[in-house]
Amino acid sequence: MVRSALFPVVVFAGSLAYAASPDQSLEAKAERARLALAEERFEEAAKLYTELVRADPKNTGLRLSLGIAEQGCGRHAGAVEQFRRVVEREPKFAAGWRLLGDSLAQLADHGQAIAAYETALRLEPGRMDLQLALASQYKQVGRYSDAANLYLQVGRFDPGEARAWYGLGCSYLAMARTLFAALEKDPSGAPWLERLRAGTRKFMDCADDSLPCRFERGEYWQLLEAAGNDPSPESRYWRIRALLVLTRRALDQLADLPPTPDIRDMLRDAERIQNQSDRDLLEKP
Repeated sequence: MVRSALFPVVVFAGSLAYAASPDQSLEAKAERARLALAEERFEEAAKLYTELVRADPKNTGLRLSLGIAEQGCGRHAGAVEQFRRVVEREPKFAAGWRLLGDSLAQLADHGQAIAAYETALRLEPGRMDLQLALASQYKQVGRYSDAANLYLQVGRFDPGEARAWYGLGCSYLAMARTLFAALEKDPSGAPWLERLRAGTRKFMDCADDSLPCRFERGEYWQLLEAAGNDPSPESRYWRIRALLVLTRRALDQLADLPPTPDIRDMLRDAERIQNQSDRDLLEKP
């Protein structure tokens, strides 16, 4: 079951649906539905809201609450149907797009979930919960750079957000592994693979903006930006090394956070990653 931080807001909206209704039976049913949803009796709420929506199909608040009840029951296909109807009528309703994205993500419809989250984020820029949700979906479809950018934004705004640093580290590592796989397939990449497997090498001090000089100066983000999508083995080599450093730095941020129960799994996995050599991280994911 997926619950949204918007849950109290939409329950409140549903409670107003029949505030002025002359039909006392519908008003009473709406109140029972509101209480059932508030108390997480989702099956009961879904049944009641289905009846209410049937009686008033144009009522967006009722349909939204029905979608949340379906979501709470784990029936995400049904929830998607309701949330789509909501955002069709209220296209600027960010909460509706967020809830739609949540259920689409549960259905592993990552492309549509991304579209829903992106719409919600355009309507409410800077919402960290939306940024984290969208970043997670970017990771699912291999858009690791986009995911990393969002995780970094959240981590800089809220250094205590463990999901941001863990997601950032995992995104950097996935980028490094993707480049490593491409390097392995490149016939001209063998010498650079050997350098990676042999471990790090220290270069002489230098002042130019070549990739090795940027690496030696610790300019890892600048190195990645300068290299862009250059497919040469040398570019891939230096990007891999920079990304591995950034992976470890991101995961280091978790060590400063209190080991609360909700982040213990992330801490264990971060420790596992940190204890591996660069070579093992690339060759034994």
